[in-house]
Amino acid sequence: MYEVVADPRTGFGCFAVQKIKMGILVSKEKPVLYVDPAQREKDRSIIHTKNQKLPTTDEAKGNIENVLDMVRVVESFSILSESDKKEFLNLKDWDEPHENIEDSNAFQQHFNMLEKSLNVGLDKIPFETVKKVARIYKTNTFYNGVCLKTSRFNHSCRPNAENFWNRATGTRDVRAIKTILKGEEITTVYGSECLPMKERKQFLRKNWNFDCSCQTCELKDKDLETDDNRRRKFKQLEKEQEANVGNPEKELETIKTLYHLGKEIGGIRIMYILDNVVSNGFDAACQGYLNSWKQNKKFYGDIESFSSLGLKLSKILYGSSHPETKLWVLKKENPIQTFLAQDNIENVSGQPI
Repeated sequence: MYEVVADPRTGFGCFAVQKIKMGILVSKEKPVLYVDPAQREKDRSIIHTKNQKLPTTDEAKGNIENVLDMVRVVESFSILSESDKKEFLNLKDWDEPHENIEDSNAFQQHFNMLEKSLNVGLDKIPFETVKKVARIYKTNTFYNGVCLKTSRFNHSCRPNAENFWNRATGTRDVRAIKTILKGEEITTVYGSECLPMKERKQFLRKNWNFDCSCQTCELKDKDLETDDNRRRKFKQLEKEQEANVGNPEKELETIKTLYHLGKEIGGIRIMYILDNVVSNGFDAACQGYLNSWKQNKKFYGDIESFSSLGLKLSKILYGSSHPETKLWVLKKENPIQTFLAQDNIENVSGQPI
């Protein structure tokens, strides 16, 4: 479906070798380096029990927790196959030492101390490798760890694909959110912040250490001003929507504007739109229906619109069999019952459901 190709602009990129229709699953992959939350808590307990003399400031504590995670990351790296190790070490390396705790003397001291306390057995791994693994992990990790194939998908501020963590399968899935033509690069968006260009580029550099040069980031003059203003307006409307909670009519008006503005911007994650716009619209419409005797038809029309839109977007992002899509099917078929059930809301309006 795609191939990884050397790209002078980005290093490597994933390019379609065939036409990929919207909603098609492009990649599905389990992470190879992963810090298990249960293991993290267990490690903390062990360190605490052994009364290790750890720093007390919040910043230092955060650094120690980072090192504690890196011990388990390097342990995961140590048991990879040789081919996977090679592939991992070829991923983008955040190689600016002055910006990284991984290259400080404190990191080495804390790493050695914690590794011995946990008896992990990493003393034979050269510390230069430890630092490189930590930097690559920091550069390429998602919330649920590093996936070797998924890490090759480059960022765009107007992507044609989107990744998400599939809890049902324990995989990082990538789906096409637009039709992708043969020879076109497959891109995803890193993060979910709707920011003007200057702030967006700073966000990307701080978190992933690259300067975005996508088409949106190359906008100039009036086009740039228009795009930046749309993004500022989006953030403003989000605040207005929150302020209007409890007033379904005003909230719905704001949410509809938010959705259409999000479409114009084009780079906001579908997952974000689903969770923070469409779902809120569905809930507000249901609440309005339950609150009102005179405007049932108006609110019910909004319920039908948002449930249909939610189902459509969920199929594109998650596929038809995903639990989230099945929930949207219920919202479309039995909207009020599903709304009442999802938050254990009591129907005190007297309205038929």
